[in-house]
Amino acid sequence: MSAQRTGFETSDARLAASVRARAGERRGTRCAESTGGGPQGAIYDEQKSPISCYYCSMAHKVLIVDDSMTARHFLKNCLAERELQIFEAKNGQEGLEVFAAEKPDLVFLDITMPVMDGFEALPKLKELGPNTPIIVLTADVQTKTVERIMALGAFLFLKKPPRKPVVLDALDTGLEALAK
Repeated sequence: MSAQRTGFETSDARLAASVRARAGERRGTRCAESTGGGPQGAIYDEQKSPISCYYCSMAHKVLIVDDSMTARHFLKNCLAERELQIFEAKNGQEGLEVFAAEKPDLVFLDITMPVMDGFEALPKLKELGPNTPIIVLTADVQTKTVERIMALGAFLFLKKPPRKPVVLDALDTGLEALAK
């Protein structure tokens, strides 16, 4: 597969390296949700198994907002090796409702969706959670689109379809930003 030049990154491998460099060597730091060195309470998944944070013992909540069931399923599969609470929304409006109810620690947001697209939802999500990292995924890699996404407050931009290591690196970078 040849690399596609977007003006920002030239390949998935370079994007993954960029995300890792941004994360630095802070693995193991405590998340912002943990106090006193321990979890604030156990959280369990549908199978009654305890879930916890990759960085400490507190579960992180992740919201995936995408109209494509296939894209949501792919992201959930990428994130499955991390113990997270994952919520889904099919459009920006539903994403805002889930965000308000669940207060996720990180959001993966598509741009092209019915009802409310990502361009409209992104600033509204930032109002609800100004410090919440929002990682935008889109197949539209035009320079003006990426610049607009970043100007609206996106934490990171990922080209669709992303590869699993890129998704995990972006997740790690976003969760590490919470620890600051």
